[in-house]
Formats: sequence, C-alpha cells, structure tokens
Amino acid sequence: MDLAARLSTDAPSITEAETERLRAAGLTDRQVVEVVLAAALRSCCSRVLLSLVVPPDVPPDLPAGLRQALLDGVGSDVEPGRRASAR
Repeated sequence: MDLAARLSTDAPSITEAETERLRAAGLTDRQVVEVVLAAALRSCCSRVLLSLVVPPDVPPDLPAGLRQALLDGVGSDVEPGRRASAR
C-alpha cells in the first residue's frame, strides 16, 4: 500500500528498493508490474473523476471506515451518489 500511495503522490521518488521489498514479500516481477499498473490506473481515474466533479457512488451499506476512505479528497460540494449534471 505504501508503494501505491507514493505512486500517486510522489512517483519520481520511488526507487528499486521499494520494488525489491515487494519481491522479498514473494511477488514475482509480473505481480510487481501489476501492482504498479493497478495503482497508476486507480490514481489516473480518480484524478479524472475529481477534475470532472463526478461524485463517488457510495453504497449505502458501506462500513464507515471504507466510506471515509472513498470520500477522502472529494470536495465538500460534491454529494456522494448524486450524478454530475450535463453542462
């Protein structure tokens, strides 16, 4: 998770040591690539949706901790579950 968070906030600072930690934890080179690609795609999609002010679709039965994690970084003017209007 640390690598995924840093990929979104400070990708140039990631070193071979971080990927080596994943390998030491048992991940193959292919799995390391999959982790990086998944984190990068998630970051990209999140930034696009935030830029377009698309509110997150929050399931009503989502536990409070997951709900907060989903809404972190979303502006207070965006109502969860409400679709952005066409402009």
